[in-house]
Amino acid sequence: MKEIERQRLAAGTPWRAGLFYLTCLTVVTAIGLVAARAVDWWILPIVLTAALVSVVVIGALQLRQDGKISEKTLASLIGAAFRTAKSVLPSQPPPSSQP
Repeated sequence: MKEIERQRLAAGTPWRAGLFYLTCLTVVTAIGLVAARAVDWWILPIVLTAALVSVVVIGALQLRQDGKISEKTLASLIGAAFRTAKSVLPSQPPPSSQP
């Protein structure tokens, strides 16, 4: 029974998966940008990086759910996403212009 369900899930079209990830990216970015309006301008790169990392993690979790990757590969993908985010983001925020 599990094999039939796995084959049914694997038969989904690439458009369906692509639209899912595009929707995830849009929603996560929109939520982040709404939150960013309450803080300084330099938070934008952090918000966009967080949105991309979130979509990568969601994609990795979906691949694990579909049985296409193992637990070890899942951990590797998530670790790589966070390492990439860490290397992209600045280590120090810009100095505040307020006295």
